[in-house]
Amino acid sequence: MNTQYQSQLPELGLVCITASDQVRFRTITRKRLLLLSPDEQAQKLRDLYGENLRRLDGAITFCDRAGIHLYRLSSGLFPFADDTIGADILTEFTDELHRVGSRAFELGIRLVLHPDQFVVLNSDRPDVIDNSRKILNTHARIFD
Repeated sequence: MNTQYQSQLPELGLVCITASDQVRFRTITRKRLLLLSPDEQAQKLRDLYGENLRRLDGAITFCDRAGIHLYRLSSGLFPFADDTIGADILTEFTDELHRVGSRAFELGIRLVLHPDQFVVLNSDRPDVIDNSRKILNTHARIFD
């Protein structure tokens, strides 16, 4: 094989959905969240985001130990982050997000995110396009 192409061989990555509790992220349904008072909603999301960040950090450790250099995050890593309550809570985790992202970068692990199937920028419906933009902007905030 030509040596110039050897470094371009594909490498495996790890996807967000696993069978292991070590990397499985927590979530909450809208129905369950809305049963809670506003203060309880905020605390529930705060706990959930913190736990998911801890698990993301664990996924990065797993990838590093296994020689995996790409990890695809779940688009549901921070449920309701595209709503006002979730966006406000996510802001509280800016430093922790930066720490985890920097750690992945230092280890040479590329983090990517695949939007849900509901994100359709070429939809005929303006409300779908607006919601898609909102979700993609939230994803950008997570990576920034």
